Amino acid sequence: MGEVLLRRIDFRVIHGQVASIWTALLGVDKIIVLDDKIAKNPMMQKVFTMTAPNGVDVVFYTVEEGVEAYNKDGFGEGKFIQVFKDAAVARRAYELGYKYDQLNVGGTGGSAAKKQVSRNVNLDQTDYDNLKFLHDNGVHIWMQPIPDDPATEFESIMKKGIFK
Repeated sequence: MGEVLLRRIDFRVIHGQVASIWTALLGVDKIIVLDDKIAKNPMMQKVFTMTAPNGVDVVFYTVEEGVEAYNKDGFGEGKFIQVFKDAAVARRAYELGYKYDQLNVGGTGGSAAKKQVSRNVNLDQTDYDNLKFLHDNGVHIWMQPIPDDPATEFESIMKKGIFK
């Protein structure tokens, strides 16, 4: 059974922060991506695989396949970073039986409907509701795009009352 060293939400999936900074810091040998659209798109898989550092494998699962793989053998042998594209996918995986206790939120993208809650982390009401569901089910959530950034605890965002 493998060891997931970091579970992360990042709308860019695999990019410089995940590909070089987090993988090097944690010494992982695999990045696991749970996302239905990417798992069904060989071209996107190729792009993300090329972004990964040499020696780091990338495995793509639909959410259902990922839940099954994790519950079967923890994604196999090795040390991993596991990435969700957004909070809705993270919640869906949890509800389908992929139970985890920690979740890092990295880049979430911005839009007029989103509010900045920490550096490079912007949430809308739906993102907040999905993260609150996970928090209320015992998942420790923090915002930290890169290891050098100070961590912002999700609980501190809840206390600010920015969202309903």
